Amino acid sequence: MLGSKGEPILAEGIAARFQNICGAIIRDKLQTWIMTSNRKNVPTTTKDVLWVILKEKFTFLEGQEDSARKFAKGLHGRCFRNWRSIFNTDYVKKGKNDRDNFGRIPPEMWEEFKNTPEAKVLSEENTMKAMKAAENPHHFGAGGYAAKITKWRREEEERRIAGLPDLFEGLDERSRNWVLAQISVFTPEGKVTFKHPTITEIYKRLE
Repeated sequence: MLGSKGEPILAEGIAARFQNICGAIIRDKLQTWIMTSNRKNVPTTTKDVLWVILKEKFTFLEGQEDSARKFAKGLHGRCFRNWRSIFNTDYVKKGKNDRDNFGRIPPEMWEEFKNTPEAKVLSEENTMKAMKAAENPHHFGAGGYAAKITKWRREEEERRIAGLPDLFEGLDERSRNWVLAQISVFTPEGKVTFKHPTITEIYKRLE
């Protein structure tokens, strides 16, 4: 069953499965398009193939296929942007070899992608969007971050004077504030972790 925008809403768990499969198709079929910053530049024939593969995984009610395809088109775009961003975070910054998981990317194309400033900017932009999407405006009430920033800076200064390590070394002030606003847990080793996996993933991008 689809919602008003063509998004799967029933049965339970279908929305997550739909998104996961869309992401998997993008990672598999658009490997040779990593130098393309906008999915709109991908040929229509290739986009048609993406839809055919996706449609094989689901059964749509009569009259719903067009709206489902329209929703999938937008989702494919988001998955494509996120994938290129994660490429920069998980492969470029960490020095991992893309050939281990994405063998269809030509070596010369991978080297070009690694040295493209646009790829790094894209990663930063998507991280900021993810941070905004994961914010909980009700966590601190009407005052939001503003009521807590002075307290956070004071506590950081107290840790510095005491000779304790900076838990968020390398993060700018905006990123620090965002991390501190989440419900975090400190491990016995002094590491920061979070109960929600989405928050943990965003934090890894910021490090």
